Amino acid sequence: MSHHIYQTECIVLGSRNIGESNRLFFLLTKDLGLVAGSAQGIRELKSKLRYSLQNFRYIRVELVRGKEMWRITNAAHLCDFHTLLRDKEKTALMARISVLVQRLIHGEIGDRALFDVLYEFLKFLEKEELGKEDLHTLEILVDLKVLHLLGYGSEQEIFRPFYLLPPSKDLLNHMVPVKKMALFEINRALKESHL
Repeated sequence: MSHHIYQTECIVLGSRNIGESNRLFFLLTKDLGLVAGSAQGIRELKSKLRYSLQNFRYIRVELVRGKEMWRITNAAHLCDFHTLLRDKEKTALMARISVLVQRLIHGEIGDRALFDVLYEFLKFLEKEELGKEDLHTLEILVDLKVLHLLGYGSEQEIFRPFYLLPPSKDLLNHMVPVKKMALFEINRALKESHL
């Protein structure tokens, strides 16, 4: 029996070990939304996939739908985000955003806009020198955008530019005066989501 192979670009949001040598990956794909895919034998030294499948990488992946979950049959990295991964604070921020996305999305929801927002965020995080305050403001900005895209965000006019524009130092500066209000909206949305 032949299985259809799906090819798509994705961001690896996280992973966890399953069994003796397998790992389950949480992939935000460009075409299929958020999927969980298992990679067989990836923790073995001989695995071809172990170098491409790393957290917070931008990769092209081949997936096959199994009975219970997706299986990852091939992967090739497109971008490593080396600078991001060498910075503990940036990596911690990416981990928190990944947890938020996984918490809010249930089932496979194809959402290209969400993929684009996270990809823009990763590129910005990779290239910019950001201090602690900038990173905190960026986290608020991305949380606000993610919640809005998933239908949990505020429709207040004051937040509209933050939903529409890609991250930039200028946008972070505009966010500073409304940070407290944005935090209030994020906490309200999370509480109302019951997730």
